[in-house]
Amino acid sequence: MTGMPHTVEEQRRIGRASYARLYPPGFKRRRNAAQTALQRIAQRRYQLQPEVVNSRRLQRQVRHYISGKGKAGAAMIGCSQEDLRAHLDSTLNGASVLQWKLAYRRPPSSFVPCEAGYHYTNMYAKPVALQGSSLCPLQQALSPTAL
Repeated sequence: MTGMPHTVEEQRRIGRASYARLYPPGFKRRRNAAQTALQRIAQRRYQLQPEVVNSRRLQRQVRHYISGKGKAGAAMIGCSQEDLRAHLDSTLNGASVLQWKLAYRRPPSSFVPCEAGYHYTNMYAKPVALQGSSLCPLQQALSPTAL
């Protein structure tokens, strides 16, 4: 044999090791000219869509309001921070989950005044599936003698 890796796992391990040698932690990666041009086009396209910019701003206000960092979204959301957290907890139907993300029953962009889509009645908490675990309640494993 010529010393070539035999399995896909070995090839991936060697590839990861060579990548780590080329780009150690903290290495600043730079874009090439084609990537920079594509980034400029994408940024310009984003700047020319005011509804996208407005939507991002409103989403940021909602997240800050939920986390307690900001008060700007109070009138738009329509309830206090405590009431909003209670409402989101009630949408989980009593399930205890480690993580959830904010979701909307209808997309906020479908509302004529975009702010109306961020009212608390349009929001719910969606459980996030964690890799390697389930969202089911923890159960004690059956002992081999019980089988």
